[in-house]
Amino acid sequence: MRVTNSKYFAAGLCFLLSSSGALAQTVSKDIAVSISSSNTSFTSYAETIVKTKIINQTGQTIKIESSQAIRIMMTHPRRYMDCHRLDCFAANYSPGQSVSIPNGESFEFEVNLADLYWNDVISAVQDFHRPKNMFRALPSGAYELSVESYLPASFLTPKGQRSVFRSSDRIRVTVYKTLMISFLTVRPIDE
Repeated sequence: MRVTNSKYFAAGLCFLLSSSGALAQTVSKDIAVSISSSNTSFTSYAETIVKTKIINQTGQTIKIESSQAIRIMMTHPRRYMDCHRLDCFAANYSPGQSVSIPNGESFEFEVNLADLYWNDVISAVQDFHRPKNMFRALPSGAYELSVESYLPASFLTPKGQRSVFRSSDRIRVTVYKTLMISFLTVRPIDE
C-alpha cells in the first residue's frame, strides 16, 4: 500500500490543530474561583447580584488586566457536553481597573448580572444593544451559573501557554422573564 505526501500532510495538520488548543490554555489548580448568590431566582425587578472570589495559591502575584478576563456562563442543565443553540449564554465582566492578587490572598467582587451584555455562545448573530440585555437574551428557565477566569499565562505558567483557565463551582439558578402589564381603570363620567 502506497502512502502519499498528502496523507502525511493531512495527519500533520490534524496533529497541529488538535494540539494548538491545548497550548492556548491550561487549567491551574493553584487558582480557586467561587461564586455565591443570596437570590437564585432572577427577574427584571429583583436583585441579580453574584459574589465572586478568586484565590491565588500560585506562588506569585497574578494580575487581571484584560477587560475580558472574567467570563460568566449560564448553561441549561443537559446530558451532553457541548452547547447547542439556546443552551449556553455568556457575558464578559471587567473589574474596571487593573487588579493584582498576591500569593495567598484573594480578590472578591460583586457582579450585577442584569448589567451585562449576554450572548448565546453558539449564535453567529449578535445583539448590538449593549449592555443590559439579560432578560432579552436569556430564555426563561433553569440554568447552571458559573464564573470562568482567563488569566495571562506570563504570570502563572512556564512558556507555551497564552492563558490560564479556571472555572468556579456551579449554582442552580432560574431566570424568569417578566411582562410589564398595565391596567387601565375606566370610571363612568358623572353627569
